[in-house]
This record gives sequence, C-alpha cells and structure tokens, in this order.
Amino acid sequence: MNVIVIEDEPLAAQSLCKLLNEINPQIQVQAILPTVAKAVDWLRNHTPQLIFMDINLGDQVAFEIFEQIKLQVPIIFTTAFDRYAVQAFKVNSVDYLIKPIQKEELRQSLDKYTKLHAQSSAISYTQLLQSLQNPPSTQANYQQRFMVSIGDRIKSVTTDNIAYFQADQRYVVLVSQQKEQFIVDYTMDTLEGLLDPQDFFRINRQFIVHFKAIQQMQKHTRGRVKLGLLPAPKKAPIVSIERAQTFKDWLNR
Repeated sequence: MNVIVIEDEPLAAQSLCKLLNEINPQIQVQAILPTVAKAVDWLRNHTPQLIFMDINLGDQVAFEIFEQIKLQVPIIFTTAFDRYAVQAFKVNSVDYLIKPIQKEELRQSLDKYTKLHAQSSAISYTQLLQSLQNPPSTQANYQQRFMVSIGDRIKSVTTDNIAYFQADQRYVVLVSQQKEQFIVDYTMDTLEGLLDPQDFFRINRQFIVHFKAIQQMQKHTRGRVKLGLLPAPKKAPIVSIERAQTFKDWLNR
C-alpha cells in the first residue's frame, strides 16, 4: 500500500511512519509533506492509495488543499483539535486519530480503510469542510486529559493536575503538580488552542501555566512579571511584555 503523510511536525511524522511500519511493513510512505503548497504540488502528479492528513499545518488549514485540487483519495485525519473536528468526521466515511496517536487505534483505522476501500465508499469532503468551518458551539469542548507514555505504559493526566507546559528546545514537556514530567506530541500553539483559557495562560513562547501553579509574582523590568511556579522550573519564567497586561487581566477575573 502506498501512502503519504501530510504533517508539519517532524516528530509526529516520524512517529506515525514508525507505527505504520510496525503494523504493516508492506506500507510504503511515499512522501512526508509539511505544507499545503507542497502537498498540492505532489498530489497533482501522484495518486497514493491513502493519505494521513494533519488538519493544522502551521498557519494554514489542510482543507485548503481541496480548494486547489480535486482529490478522491481516502484520508485518515490526524488531529489534536478534536473539539472542532470529531463531530464532522463521525458523519463521513473517513476515520480520524487524536494525537498522540496510539498503535492500536492506528491499526483499527487501517482496518476500517481496508473495509471502506473494498466497498468503494465515497467521502463527502464538501460536507466535511462545511462542518469544520462551522463547528458546533459547546461549553465542554476543551481537552480534559492527556495520554502520556511511561516506558511501555500509557498514563492519563487530567488537566486539573497539570502545573504547566514548557517548551524545551525540540520538545514540549508536561509538568504535573506532583513534579512528574512527560514529553507530549504537541506544539505550544496547538496546546494553546486545546486548553481552557479560564485555567491556562500562555505567558511567553516557552510556558503555558495553570493558575494553580502560580505561587508568587514579582515586578520585573519594563513592566514585565516574574513568576514563582510550583513545581519550580530551573529558571523562573517571565511574562513577556506583550502579554503582561492581558495576564494581569486574566488573573483579575
């Protein structure tokens, strides 16, 4: 089976390719395409049997691909934004996987593709796109928990037990209130959209903090604010000057 991966996060793409090879070594990943433009260029000249497609590609949405080319290839969507997409995906003959992707869920999605392919099932991309552009309004649509890996085990960490997220070079680390640290397969921009803004605030490029983790604040240069967090990171984070006033307003709700 020839497939392609449309994904802008290298680690996520590598992880998916590794899982595909473990499930079925006969699956050939023909290309990993990180942008809408590269995906469109490739698909104009090639027709894979199956596409794995992330929805958010940097500052673009992958569905822009459908506006530029006519695509009749089955797709398994990979997304962190379940609050926007899950309802739409459920009414279409296409599967979806919520990041971080689990091996057994990926196996089930491939099995579903095989059955749909055998039935020559059609996919209504127009309906899907309309549903995504008009997501249902609901109050309980933020991420409630994150699945993290501990060796060969999977653990659930609820959002009310998270102290903060910290971007550390190439990785993003979830730090729990019990000082546990787990690498998560999300960018900071993605997390900012997943987390309830009533509870979490992105203070700068490196930190998204839960209000419960803030133990003290100290005035810093140029109107900025230095935070004392619990558990304490190696270096006390500073609220960026661009976010300082919004942060103060957030605390004073």
